[in-house]
Amino acid sequence: MKNPFNFGNIASDKMFIDREKELKELRRRMASAEKVLLISPRRFGKTSLAFKLKEELAQDCIVVYFDTLSCSSLEEFLNNYSAALARTTETSLDKMVKMVKEFFPTLRPQVQISQEGEVTLRIVSEADKKDIAAIFETVMDLPEKVAIKRKKPVVIIFDEFQSIQDLGGNKGASLLWKIRSVIQHHHHVGYLFSGSQKHMLEQMAVPKDSPFYNMMSIMPLGKIPEELFVPFLARIFKESGIKCEEGLLQAAVRRADNVPFYLINICNELWDFGMDQHKPLDTQAMTRCILQIIQKRGPDYEAEWERITPAQKNVLRAVAAGERSILAMETIRKYSLGSPSTAQRALLSLTSSQYLMKEQGRYAFEDVWFKEWINGKLR
Repeated sequence: MKNPFNFGNIASDKMFIDREKELKELRRRMASAEKVLLISPRRFGKTSLAFKLKEELAQDCIVVYFDTLSCSSLEEFLNNYSAALARTTETSLDKMVKMVKEFFPTLRPQVQISQEGEVTLRIVSEADKKDIAAIFETVMDLPEKVAIKRKKPVVIIFDEFQSIQDLGGNKGASLLWKIRSVIQHHHHVGYLFSGSQKHMLEQMAVPKDSPFYNMMSIMPLGKIPEELFVPFLARIFKESGIKCEEGLLQAAVRRADNVPFYLINICNELWDFGMDQHKPLDTQAMTRCILQIIQKRGPDYEAEWERITPAQKNVLRAVAAGERSILAMETIRKYSLGSPSTAQRALLSLTSSQYLMKEQGRYAFEDVWFKEWINGKLR
């Protein structure tokens, strides 16, 4: 029997849980051609939510999902984004070529198809790079033209959108203003901008002098409540013929800090253990599974630990131990944090590097297993 807890992949079909409220709101906003900024820490399931939205809208809209993080240059972004839109809009290579030529009459686009059927579109040649600013505006305007031409609404989903600033180099900010200048005229296209770097994304849309001020609705994606997770997991274990002792799944949700990625990781290991042992799963089995997970990741965490400063290590120790007030003098003395200003700088650095996040007024680890590894190291 295949392990149903498909750890590390996008949750789909029966493995997709909850998010009904978020899906309802996103469907409504996309139908109204609005622009939404979806923000959540890593591993909360925003990509799975994006794909579920894409699936639900596919019948009535042209939906393009694009991972901005997959591009290392502006030229690559323009080529790949255009190709993604062309692949989604047209069903054959000939129609794709015709579409590209129709919408890029002044360029010399090249369309190639690999043996595996992967379509590659190049609209930016070496000769065109001097006009890349104009090409960028043309490409960003493409969804609206497609929607009008095909008489069908378009929805664009940009995942890890904050990385687009890196593609612009020292002109990253101006790139965002160019996007605004184009998409503010789009009345047939809904945009979902999704990302994990909260501070960077908010700087794009919250301050009055930011590029997307008053343009986007901001939607934070929170954790899935325990009361929804537990019956969902219990059903899957029951369907596999694996019994769980009372309270085990509640304990698993808490150990994973309600984060889908880590919870499915635990359940993946528990399922294998249960199928091998042929006996009810208990908290002892869960502890064993978590230790196995952390041991596998130990070398990576050792390397991470070597890269950070002594001040940052001490702050991480304090957060891992559950200290609520990191800047309190008692905490500073207990963990040798130096001074409040030193601890504050370490916190800011660890937050910007995505080791820590601010959650309900206190700091928490973005990587739950890193916290477990640190606590194990201190024992």
